[in-house]
Amino acid sequence: MQRAIKNRSEFGREAQLAFWVEHEFEVLSALHYAGADVPAPFACTEKAILMEFVGDEDGDSPQLQYARFEDGEAEKVLERILWDIELMVRENVVHGDLSAFNMLYHEGQVRIIDFPQAVDPRKNSSARDLLQRDISNVVEFFQRRRAGLEREPERMARNLWNLWKYGEV
Repeated sequence: MQRAIKNRSEFGREAQLAFWVEHEFEVLSALHYAGADVPAPFACTEKAILMEFVGDEDGDSPQLQYARFEDGEAEKVLERILWDIELMVRENVVHGDLSAFNMLYHEGQVRIIDFPQAVDPRKNSSARDLLQRDISNVVEFFQRRRAGLEREPERMARNLWNLWKYGEV
């Protein structure tokens, strides 16, 4: 199977897809169980995941990048996302591609999506850099939206990484 994936044969591409889907389902399941703001996963096949619908009768939720915030709401949403990032790290998960594109926003709540590239910091030497990028992407998105929002994403990532590294998170 590894040779087929490496050679990018049709079987290899199907096997790689199945691996990504299974990995994402496992990550979503663990994070949902831990209380993270992710859609509840219900089942998966080799090609797809059945998960909670995020939206209402009028349609699905927009990506966070299209959200409109009431006064003071952006700060609360940012704090919740940072809480989610800390929870994910505690569960040994770094999203690896977190941005306003990979979060859905509905009625004041965020759902983080798109986990096939998520990594376990115990097993991936790039996890610290990926965590730094995730936090920077999120903080910078909110800073662009809200002048005066003071955060230092590099320091935040370094502190969170050290807390995880020494078992304090």
